[in-house]
Amino acid sequence: MWKPCGKTYSSEWNLERHKRESCPGKGFRPKGTPNIDKNANDANTEDTVIIVGSVKFAVSRQALSRSSAYFASLFQLHEPMQGDVHVDVDPNEFQMLLDAHNNPTSITVSNIDAVALLADKLKFTTVYDHCEKYISEKLPQFSVMHAIRLAEQLKLSAIKQRLFDSISIDVFRSLSADQDYRLMGADLKAELLEKWGTFL
Repeated sequence: MWKPCGKTYSSEWNLERHKRESCPGKGFRPKGTPNIDKNANDANTEDTVIIVGSVKFAVSRQALSRSSAYFASLFQLHEPMQGDVHVDVDPNEFQMLLDAHNNPTSITVSNIDAVALLADKLKFTTVYDHCEKYISEKLPQFSVMHAIRLAEQLKLSAIKQRLFDSISIDVFRSLSADQDYRLMGADLKAELLEKWGTFL
């Protein structure tokens, strides 16, 4: 099995081709994973180590700067001779963010909170846009309360209002058992109760 993306191949040739051409883990890898893309552009060459929590990631300064305004600013202030760059976030969540950067379809109901919040914090604009679309279009299919809670947390007011407008009376009847409703703050719960009043 090829660990960066979890895929299994029947031959070494197929595995090497996958790693070269289509692996979603290509481009950003934990330090120690070999760079197997022999034809990579210089702009994507791993030339910097960043330490996230206690985990080292070998990355391209230029590629990461293009993807994240946070890292673009950080690298401007940090010269290579100053040593490794430290980022105080959860390394597992950072890996999820990089996975979403390489493959937006990796965003799921189970990781959307971590990916969206970290994309917002580290200013990964493209990933954040994908998360915003997921919250608006896909997440409500699993839980409209989850989508509302996250839209509120990220200050996506237009999306939150659309979600409010989509709530049915059946959703309100099951609020007491909804875990995402329980996680909401008092102000958001008050807004929901006000909406509930329109059905009475």
